[in-house]
Amino acid sequence: MILRIFLLCGVLTSCAESSAQPPGDESAGLPAWSTQVTAPTLDASLPLKELQAYAAPRIPKLLPPQSLAEWESQANTIRTCMLDNTSSK
Repeated sequence: MILRIFLLCGVLTSCAESSAQPPGDESAGLPAWSTQVTAPTLDASLPLKELQAYAAPRIPKLLPPQSLAEWESQANTIRTCMLDNTSSK
């Protein structure tokens, strides 16, 4: 019985909201809740910005090598570290 009362209140509220829209509104034929459901909740670029803010401080800075020998040493160190840290256990 309480569930029916809540459902009835919800229907009456949505009917009152949809009839309270000003004339000339482009969504006048839609119920008020449908415009809220279809509206985007987040900005489309927010997840990328959050990922970049989270990952950027955790990525080590690579210094440019001054010679070929330094480059080969650095490449071997990076390769070994990557293989050790990403191998399946």
